[in-house]
Amino acid sequence: CVATSDGRVLLCLLEEGKLLIVAEFKGETSVEYSCGAVHPDGLLYAAGTNTGEVHMWDFKNKALASTMKDGDDAVTTIAFSDNGYHLATGHQSAAVRFWDLRKQKTIATLNGDGSLLQSITTIAYDDSGKYAAFGGKEGFVITTVKEWGITAKMAADKPISGIVWTKMGIASCSDKER
Repeated sequence: CVATSDGRVLLCLLEEGKLLIVAEFKGETSVEYSCGAVHPDGLLYAAGTNTGEVHMWDFKNKALASTMKDGDDAVTTIAFSDNGYHLATGHQSAAVRFWDLRKQKTIATLNGDGSLLQSITTIAYDDSGKYAAFGGKEGFVITTVKEWGITAKMAADKPISGIVWTKMGIASCSDKER
């Protein structure tokens, strides 16, 4: 699935080495999508915009199901918790927002002042749903979900572009070096 800068959401399939567009969605207003993620059940797609909105697309009904917003700064990264109840968004202002999808409300905002990291480029939940990690130019931070306490902060020499939780812990990568 791909969210495009011209406001389209494309559902794609890789078949015999070729990328095929299976479905295309577009809202009534023109928006620029900056990032996106597929819900664990495979039926929803969250797309972040450059205006701070998160659009929830319903694949089954082929329609925009809801729009969530808390702030005006661009959404730079999105991740769903494995149980699908929560969504995390990173923003251009370096804020990290955690959402309750059932209530469609922000339940926590971390790093709103940029004191932990000055940019957010990646977010990931661990498999248990107890922890979330977010990273940027300066390194990454691990937080406890629900308590929202900072468990760890790790500095990095290179900007963090990706975070993956493994059975042994957490792995990060940089677009400059893997």
